[in-house]
Amino acid sequence: MKHLVVSGFYGAGNAGDEAILDALIISIRKLAPDTAITVLSFDPAGTARQYGVEAVPRYNLRAIIAALRQADLLISGGGGLLQDVTGPASVPYYLGLAALSRLVGTPVIILGQSIGPLNRAATRFLARLLLPFISQAVVRDKASAVLLTELGYPSDRIRVTVDLALSGKEPNREAGRSLLEANGLNGNKPWIAVSLRPWGDNRHLAVSGRALGRFAAVSGCGLLFVPFQASQDRAACLDACRCAGMGQVLDEEVSSADIKNIISAADFLVGMRFHSLVFAAMGAVPSLALEYDPKITAIAGQLGIPSAGMVSELDEDTLLEALKEAWKRKEEMVSRLERLALEFRYLAEAGVREAVAGRG
Repeated sequence: MKHLVVSGFYGAGNAGDEAILDALIISIRKLAPDTAITVLSFDPAGTARQYGVEAVPRYNLRAIIAALRQADLLISGGGGLLQDVTGPASVPYYLGLAALSRLVGTPVIILGQSIGPLNRAATRFLARLLLPFISQAVVRDKASAVLLTELGYPSDRIRVTVDLALSGKEPNREAGRSLLEANGLNGNKPWIAVSLRPWGDNRHLAVSGRALGRFAAVSGCGLLFVPFQASQDRAACLDACRCAGMGQVLDEEVSSADIKNIISAADFLVGMRFHSLVFAAMGAVPSLALEYDPKITAIAGQLGIPSAGMVSELDEDTLLEALKEAWKRKEEMVSRLERLALEFRYLAEAGVREAVAGRG
């Protein structure tokens, strides 16, 4: 029986990362049902209960070494893990795990990740030093592949795919509508799901809120602000909602699957969180991206959806015009996303297939 250890930003209440893990486990069990899976988690008991896997604390070195010694492969799985924008610890942690895994004799594969940004000289040096411990890198965008080659990683060990969550369970639009009704929204008018997060000086929250309020007033749409990581996003969404002067914030902590269903029931999405755009694509919901990181630029390009530009440079009138133009393109976007659905699912599953087949 194959045994896989999976590392990532799991058990921290981030809807996007939980969607990645859920899709990864589903794909593994579909391809090799008897595979044992151990997840490194912030909340091992919750992760084990939710996904039916073994789980160990992500900072318990003894437990990690014991798991790696039993494993056939370490999957560094999904998301923007190898970057230094959110702090200096991510690169040392994830590449340190890779080095530790190889030291105990277990190969490592990067699967479904974005790489970068790596702005600090120290993290770029560490990446060059430790990336050779990675047997194969399956990344979710071309820019990540380019950065890996710039860091000296062999191009013949890189493959570009898409985000792993795109192979997850399809959204349930009816369940999403039921959740909306429970939050006081009905189907009498179109409504827009909004995903915002704190970033920089947070000036974009007021800008986005005012522009969305103006657009909703003219178009007759409702607004629902959806926190993806409640500990970070709820306050940001409340600020933007106040500036909009209308709409509401999803005020209960719901699962990643519930958020996916809610977004699938929307008429439109304005998304800053990466996986808000992924969830919208899975439900063929037209979107407008708000960029704060290269991974948002990459996913907008893959999905063929418009972007309002970098949030640090946005002004209210520019965002309002971007909203109007994107709204006009709704039918075009729906048609494109419906055509791409099967292709995305195949690409997302292909990297998992390689890992389960033992090509690490």
